[in-house]
Amino acid sequence: MANSRIELRSEEIQENPYPIYAYMREHEPVCQLADGSYALTREQDVRWALNNPQTFSSSAIEIIASPDWLRPDCRRSLFLLSMDPPEHTKYRSIVNKQFAGSVIKELTPLMERTAEKLISQLKDKECVEFVTEFSYPYIGEIVGRTNVSGQNPPLDEAKAILELRELNTPEKPSPSQVEILEAEFMKQNEYYNQILSDRKIRPRNDIASLLVQAQVDGKHLSDRQMRDALDLFMSAGFHTPAQFLATAMLYLSRLPDLRIQLTNSPDLIPDFIEELLRYDGPTHRLPRMTTCDVVLHGVTIPKGAIVSLVVAAANHDQAVFRDPESFDISRENNRQHMQFAVGPHACIGLGLARAETRIALEVILPRVKTIECVPGHKPRYTGTLTTRGLRQLMVRFK
Repeated sequence: MANSRIELRSEEIQENPYPIYAYMREHEPVCQLADGSYALTREQDVRWALNNPQTFSSSAIEIIASPDWLRPDCRRSLFLLSMDPPEHTKYRSIVNKQFAGSVIKELTPLMERTAEKLISQLKDKECVEFVTEFSYPYIGEIVGRTNVSGQNPPLDEAKAILELRELNTPEKPSPSQVEILEAEFMKQNEYYNQILSDRKIRPRNDIASLLVQAQVDGKHLSDRQMRDALDLFMSAGFHTPAQFLATAMLYLSRLPDLRIQLTNSPDLIPDFIEELLRYDGPTHRLPRMTTCDVVLHGVTIPKGAIVSLVVAAANHDQAVFRDPESFDISRENNRQHMQFAVGPHACIGLGLARAETRIALEVILPRVKTIECVPGHKPRYTGTLTTRGLRQLMVRFK
């Protein structure tokens, strides 16, 4: 029987969702949630669904991200995320080269310079709010270079937009919140329109220029498609990497022996990153819509149902990961995690995301003696329909 009391976005579950994920994997692997949607939590089921877009369509993302209570010019399709093959494949090819290994290599000096500048400014401060003082400006520099050649909006404005996204749910918020959200979207539309108009005249080496030049089936992208694409790469490339980097700081503050180990052996940093992605990565749920009735574990999921593929729960499945609740950087199969999804929607920026975190840690660790949370500070979490991450983390470097 479905446990309709489960509300995965509740504040209590956001604080620590892993016990409820364990319950769902064990007792309700196909669980109907409080809002009437369904959730899959076992690794085998989540992987199967991600590899079968014919049955589990990504169109659910547009339905969720473009609620009818928003005025039409404020809705977002989320571009690639809401497409299924073969359209997804055609549009993804437009921006593939911007995330190639050669581009990441070119960005490495920028990452190093930015991380060095920020940590030199922060390491002697009495208290550092790591999310806003390091994560956002560090990731912001990189996103600005890849998306719009350094013309990224002011960090405070970008952060405000991303936080307002938490209000962007199928359930209509208060009229005042709708008004604020729509005003921000209109401001964002104007910002994107100015960039796209400029790139039509003066193309550069960035995603915005690729979009204005691209053709799919002999047709240029519409203005809305281009805005949606820039919006996707800003939110996906900005929000989750920034939150993940803060999560890395949190765990290094809690595991001082591991911090020392990584400082002395920086070649282990990639293993730490992969285990942290598995253990507590920022992406938790990937929404899909069923294109037909699906019977799984004795439960019939009807055609047209919204299904959350809970990758964060799958990454703790003991059928795949031995002793999954332990944090072990020597785990042989930690790269089997699905934090970046699998199948046609495997994250296009996974190489860049790994490099951003690795380089930041390679710069920070040798420059500080300790990393600790400020006594009495409780890390604050925030979540959207798909993500969970740190909103605030107060740390001290010594």
